[in-house]
Amino acid sequence: HEELQVKLDRHRELTGSNVAGALAISDVGRGDGFFETRDHDITVIGERLGGAAVAGLVSQGQIAPAGGRSRLHTYATTLVIFPTSTRLADPMGEGPES
Repeated sequence: HEELQVKLDRHRELTGSNVAGALAISDVGRGDGFFETRDHDITVIGERLGGAAVAGLVSQGQIAPAGGRSRLHTYATTLVIFPTSTRLADPMGEGPES
């Protein structure tokens, strides 16, 4: 829960732009078996992205490396965010003209 919130807040800090929409892919292990509600991830994502449209789907898991070998992960969420702008905010406060 907290990691998802932190990552979304960091995305907003780095991009400094509005979000056109997002695609969330949650593994079957998430939801009311992992959290107390079925719509936990989509609710957090929607709140943190300022109410932008979010489409989603559920997967049976993701195959990814862990401990030096490929493993099936069933408690992950993958999020693709579509920004309205591709310009990154400069963390030092300087624009591209500096």
